Amino acid sequence: MATAPRAAVAAMAPYATSETSIPGFDMPIQLGSNELGFPPSPKAVEAIRAAAEEGSAYSDGDHVVLRQALARRHGLNPDNILCGSGSMEIIAQLSQCYLEPERALLMSQYGYRFAMTQAEASGADVVLAPETDLTMDVDAMLTAVTPETVMAFAVNPNNPTGTVLPFSEIRRLRGGLPDDVMLVLDSAYGEFVTEPGYETGEALVDEGTNTVVLRTFSKVYGLAGLRVGWAYAPHDVGGTVAKMRPIGSISTQALAAVEAAVDDHDHMLWARDEVIALRERFTAQLRQFGFEPVESQTSFVLVHVPDHLGFTVPELYDAVKARGILLRCVANFGLDRHIRISIGSPDEMAALNAALSDILG
Repeated sequence: MATAPRAAVAAMAPYATSETSIPGFDMPIQLGSNELGFPPSPKAVEAIRAAAEEGSAYSDGDHVVLRQALARRHGLNPDNILCGSGSMEIIAQLSQCYLEPERALLMSQYGYRFAMTQAEASGADVVLAPETDLTMDVDAMLTAVTPETVMAFAVNPNNPTGTVLPFSEIRRLRGGLPDDVMLVLDSAYGEFVTEPGYETGEALVDEGTNTVVLRTFSKVYGLAGLRVGWAYAPHDVGGTVAKMRPIGSISTQALAAVEAAVDDHDHMLWARDEVIALRERFTAQLRQFGFEPVESQTSFVLVHVPDHLGFTVPELYDAVKARGILLRCVANFGLDRHIRISIGSPDEMAALNAALSDILG
C-alpha cells in the first residue's frame, strides 16, 4: 500500500511546463520556455570552464562573492541579498516559511502560476484579483485583501501577459497593503522594459517596507540552465528563509558563471537590446498576419488568436509543432484564445514567421 501524500499536495494540479520534444525532430525550436535566444556572456562560459575542476568541494553556501557583485552593480546592500537555485527556489522557500492553512496568498488573475502552486502545497488559500486589459489592477488587488492575507505576489512585468505597471502603481499597492502583508515583487523580466516610469522595486526594501524583490539570471543573462536567482529582502525575511536554504543548491560552476555575467554588463545590454528589437519587429509581423498581440515589455509576446483566422489555439499550436517549433498554450490561465511566444534568435524567429506564413496561406 502506497503512502498517501499530504492532502494539500494530493489536491493540487501539477505545475504546467512547456513541451520539450517533438517526434521526428532532433532539435526542435523552443519558443515556449522564455529562454534567451542569444548566447550567454563569453566571460560566464570561460568561468564555468575554469571552475570545472572544483567539483569535489561544496560551493560557498553564503554566496558572498555573488552578493557583493550584485550589490556593486545595482547599488544595493549585500546583507539584504539572498540567492537561490533560480528565483523559483526562493518563491518555494517564502511559501514554506510564511504560508500555511488559514493564511492566504493574494495574486493577480493572470499572475505567475508557480507562486500559486507553492501556496497550494503549503495548504494556504489563493485569492485571484481580477485584471483590467490583461494588466494587474492595483485597486482590485487592494479590494481583495482579507484578514487571512499574509502575502501579495505581483509580477511586473507579468508572465504570461507581458504587461507592466509603472513604479508609481507598485508603490501605491505597497502603500495600500497592511504593513504585515508581505509584497513579493517578481521583476524577472525587468531588464526588457522600455516603458518610462518603470523600476524593479528594490527601493521599497531600502525604505524599510515589508517587500521582497525577485530577480533572475535565467532571462536576459541567458543562463537558465544554471538555475540561479536572487532576492532583495528585509533582514528578518533573509534570516527566516536561510533556515530553509539547502547548502550548496547553487553549484560552484554556476556561481562562477553568474559572478562573471554580472561584471559583463555590456554583454547583458547587448542581449537586452537584441531581444527588444526582435520583439518589436515580430509584434508588427504578427499584426500583418491578422493576429492581435498584446503589447509586451518582456522577452515574449502573448498573442490573441481571433476567430476570423479559422484556427483554435490548439490547432495553431499543433500546426506550428508539426513544423518543428514549440510555442506555449496558456489555457491553464483561462486564456484559451491566446498563445505565448518567446523571442528566440533571429533565425528561430524567421523560421516561425515562415511557418506561420505557410499555415495561414
